[in-house]
Amino acid sequence: MAMEECENSQCRGLLFTGGLGPFAADGYRWTEHPEYLADYRESVAWLENVEADICLAAHPSQVRLVERIETGTLVDPDECRRNGASIQERIDIIVAEERGR
Repeated sequence: MAMEECENSQCRGLLFTGGLGPFAADGYRWTEHPEYLADYRESVAWLENVEADICLAAHPSQVRLVERIETGTLVDPDECRRNGASIQERIDIIVAEERGR
């Protein structure tokens, strides 16, 4: 659930995603830890489905923060969903590479 922030009578759902990128230490293989991979995917799936008007992340580029501020599109109820989908795509690529596909 996003945290609700209000100014005057206008309220927005605000979500800080932390750092959900699928980065790991050298030599780490996601496929050797299926329980961690399943938990990770569950977290990202939650991100894809959460309702939030403003999506923030530990790494601003992960949610196009500067671009959204510059273009006046900071409020974007689809940004968390897009971010989650992008993360799922990256982890799919990593897992496929680990499996030699």
